[in-house]
Amino acid sequence: AELCANAALRRNHLDHRVALVACSLPDLTESLGGFLSGTSRANVISDRRREASGAKLAFVFSGQGSQWHGMGRELLREEPVFRESLERCEHLLRRHADWSLIEQLAADEQRTRLGEIDVLQPTLFALQVALAALWRSWGVEPDAVVGHSMGEAAAAYVAGALTLEDATAVICARSRLLKRLSGRGGMAVVGLCVEEAERLLAGKERELSIAASNSPTATVVSGDTAALADLVAG
Repeated sequence: AELCANAALRRNHLDHRVALVACSLPDLTESLGGFLSGTSRANVISDRRREASGAKLAFVFSGQGSQWHGMGRELLREEPVFRESLERCEHLLRRHADWSLIEQLAADEQRTRLGEIDVLQPTLFALQVALAALWRSWGVEPDAVVGHSMGEAAAAYVAGALTLEDATAVICARSRLLKRLSGRGGMAVVGLCVEEAERLLAGKERELSIAASNSPTATVVSGDTAALADLVAG
């Protein structure tokens, strides 16, 4: 860690670059030796420094589905800025919820409530806010932000359009409203453009509809679960 920090912060930035992916000091030493001897390795990338392209930086706040069990624990344990931001979110979430953000992040898979949408979405929101705070503490400032679905609440806060208090209220209200609809239908991603998906749904409009066009080759269809199962099977 000290070697990498010194290389990044305490050395002149010269014209040549080499980046290595390593899991241990012996691994790093071996990779450096291979680079010096001219041996090609997949975990070693080298290039020359290029002039700044003028490209700008965006923070993208994703929607639901980016979660996994154990997320945020290492940062919570090792990064004070991250933890402080989560604790601020915890304090504000307590005004709207009967559960603890920190406890849910630490819970084992048998006790976690992250399968409940009105717990999961505020938790993801808080993690997004804390990650943005951590990046900013390192001097990484976005030129723009964008949020997808529930990520819009975190994006609005980071952009300065909402206070943290208001953004927290929005995500809690949003997740509670969605919980009322939970179990009434489903969604499926089909590998089609939106026009192809619309043709596929012709005659099924009472049961199914286009929910989102995520890309030229990915469209989300929502509606009756049995009809969705038939569509996917077909």
